[in-house]
Amino acid sequence: MRKNFNNLCKVLSVFYIIVIFLTYFIILLLSLIIFFNFVWFIYAPLKDIRTAAMQYAQGNFDFDPIKIYSDDEIGDVANSLNYMASQLRDSNEYQQKFISNISHDFRSPLTSIKGYIEAIMDGTIPPEMQNKYLGIVLSEANRLEHLTNGLRDLNVWSNKGPELILED
Repeated sequence: MRKNFNNLCKVLSVFYIIVIFLTYFIILLLSLIIFFNFVWFIYAPLKDIRTAAMQYAQGNFDFDPIKIYSDDEIGDVANSLNYMASQLRDSNEYQQKFISNISHDFRSPLTSIKGYIEAIMDGTIPPEMQNKYLGIVLSEANRLEHLTNGLRDLNVWSNKGPELILED
């Protein structure tokens, strides 16, 4: 009887060791599943979002859009960042076209002013015609002043918004 009891104790101790190792293995397996899900569904998308945000902060709006196709908050943030980048890219293109147009609008009167002043100075325009051309120079200078005032007003308006003035 004692011998059966000892054999039973040995079998039970081996069984307990197997149960403990099996439990440890299951916990380890579940931990790895949770870890890889965290990496796949949270860490990697957040890393992609961070990388894109850093590129956008540096002015690189042509950086590849974030490719996250989930319907959760991370997907919303990624979609919002992609939309923001496209709007900033469009705004940047508009700004470049605007500056190019403004540059042209300033260059035309300056070229006229310079040409007429040089012609007056080198004697191409006779003294009796100088008042006529000085009037054109004054007109072009007024045009430049008008453009400059318009740019200043546009800058004030874009910083504060439109200002409405009520008159009686």
